[in-house]
Amino acid sequence: MKYILWTIIFLYGHIANSQDLSFTNVSEEAGLDYTHSFSITAPPMTFIIGGGSATGDIDNDGYLDLFFTLGDEQNGVMMHNNGDGTFSELEDFVGNNTFPFYGSGPLFFDYNQDEYIDLIIGSHFGKPPIIFVNNSDLTFTKIERPEFEALNFENTFTITSMDYNMDGYQDLFMSHWLENFEENHFWKNNGDGSFSNVDSLLGFYNPFINLENFHATNFSDINGDDWPDLLAASDFGTSQIWINKEGKKFELDTLNTLSDENGMGATVADFDNDGDMDWYMTNIYDDDGVSEGNWGITGNKLYVNDGNGVFTEEAELRGVQNSDWGWGTSFSDFDNDGYLDLIATNGWPYNNNQFIRDHTRVFLSQESEYFVDITETTGLLDSLQGRGLSVFDYDLDGDLDVFITNINGAVSLWRNDLSNDNNYLTITLTEPEINRMALGAKVTAYTENQTQLREIRCGSNYTSQDPMNAHFGLGSADIIDSLIVKWQDGSVQSYYDVDVNQKLDITKLIVSTNYLEIKHTEATLYPNPSSSDINIDFESTLFLSNPICEIINANGQLIDRLTESLRDDKNLSFSYSPYPKLSSGTYFALLTNEGNKVVSLSFVIH
Repeated sequence: MKYILWTIIFLYGHIANSQDLSFTNVSEEAGLDYTHSFSITAPPMTFIIGGGSATGDIDNDGYLDLFFTLGDEQNGVMMHNNGDGTFSELEDFVGNNTFPFYGSGPLFFDYNQDEYIDLIIGSHFGKPPIIFVNNSDLTFTKIERPEFEALNFENTFTITSMDYNMDGYQDLFMSHWLENFEENHFWKNNGDGSFSNVDSLLGFYNPFINLENFHATNFSDINGDDWPDLLAASDFGTSQIWINKEGKKFELDTLNTLSDENGMGATVADFDNDGDMDWYMTNIYDDDGVSEGNWGITGNKLYVNDGNGVFTEEAELRGVQNSDWGWGTSFSDFDNDGYLDLIATNGWPYNNNQFIRDHTRVFLSQESEYFVDITETTGLLDSLQGRGLSVFDYDLDGDLDVFITNINGAVSLWRNDLSNDNNYLTITLTEPEINRMALGAKVTAYTENQTQLREIRCGSNYTSQDPMNAHFGLGSADIIDSLIVKWQDGSVQSYYDVDVNQKLDITKLIVSTNYLEIKHTEATLYPNPSSSDINIDFESTLFLSNPICEIINANGQLIDRLTESLRDDKNLSFSYSPYPKLSSGTYFALLTNEGNKVVSLSFVIH
């Protein structure tokens, strides 16, 4: 009843707001006149489920470039964004390296920790994955080296990446479909150009657990412990959640009872603005209620997070159960109102004619409570066999555009022609030296009426990738009161009174010390962020003879030194009044003992 009422309440607003959002197919004028094709000798599943795309800035010019696969034996296409609304193909992308290739699941990631993103491409028909290293001059080199030989296995369908153990290097997770692979999923980046399979080490290999038929996989911190967990949409079965145990192993989640039957695509985001990550998954919805073949018919699933990693399924209640035979999907704020909308591609060419001409679905969020299908009014009526999609602002006008790969048909770029006055902010994060893409970082934007959270990830919504940045729609807000960046290691940077309608690049500030860190010490600091006195508590397994707490700014400068403390055996407690010494910003509380660093904490002063 609650959601029926929401539908009635928001009906008029939906009609009004949806008129602001429209899409135009600009594929031809943008230089994207390409068609997915297949040979009659190719296995049927090769072209029924294949293709894919990835978006990223390959030359660091500020514009997002595009790579996509086209089908059976064609090479993938690398498109450079010219910055004027058009793309140009880098025809020498492959160079002399020809490869008959059933490309799938392309992914831009940082393979070698330089300043330029690299590319990995999987294959869904008997070929191994390939890594192309970015040479920084709009050329790429296919890796041909012994260190890479471990990845010489076949049939990789989708690829996602995350620094699962927080060592600073991007690791890989590869999924395989319709192949009996017991291992070859988790690959640890050794930091020297090589990868090691860690399935068994992480507890991911289990003969009693079905690890086959994963489609879209995503890493996301679903339980708030800052370690990236794995969410895997599974075809021909129930999807799975694997909880990261501080980078040492993964355990199959036992808190959730998932109800999907044929997980296809998936997207993860805080769609309801409550500070935790939710999970949306496309499945198959058959409105005649008759299951044909071995697929389920109950439709998409929206798993709403309670803040502790426990999900409640609410797709039907919130109006997003039906996107026909669903594939790629993405939570994206298309109208920049501060509430994440949904898009899903779909189609199936066989067995049941009802799915052949179904079009892509666009669901407009009604202040996070409910979604309304507004596809007809937006003009995004892509009725080809849609599979992967990438959502990105290709023309840097502040609204999100859509690129779709279609099987046996033309790819399509849909320009968002948003006509309202809503504001936005796009953020790209960078860490020096390691984890350059800042994977696992969380960005929170506070405005007068909203709090929004984004998590930086490198994942797959279904054989395709959205860019590794954070886009915020801001509605009518003309200033961001505060912007909090929490890096994967727990350190925090804060910004205040941030201007809207800009693309903001933020680099992690590094506090350098010459101290030797002593382990086995836990610390808490509260309140954080703070606008009053702060308390700093340390609990150590060591006896500290001369503890000193130093207050250091983000530039590494010593601001204050605290020597007074309440002491109980190995427990230390400091109280600190930051005013008037500290202005708004990020600081560090550094506990030292006889010149050695014991532990440090970051905190924010309003």
